[in-house]
Amino acid sequence: MAHQEIADQVDRVRSIAKPVLARFAKSDVQGCTESYLFAADRFCGVRLRLGAFEAVWRLGASHVEITRNGHVLQTLALNYAIEQKSAA
Repeated sequence: MAHQEIADQVDRVRSIAKPVLARFAKSDVQGCTESYLFAADRFCGVRLRLGAFEAVWRLGASHVEITRNGHVLQTLALNYAIEQKSAA
């Protein structure tokens, strides 16, 4: 996967996960923190946190998992935003 493709995927994850985290946490998205996941020295995903809630996306995955205390609350497809706009 090319670097630009990865950057685009991470942007997509942010745009999908942050509003959902804000809804679960009943908090403003500005408090969201972001961590990059690595295995050894290779990038393998991103984790967004807001309060007790997390959104985790792993490189190559087609979805983002929203969790709290390790329990999956919701799974969002990376095309989630596109599907929502189509339904409106």
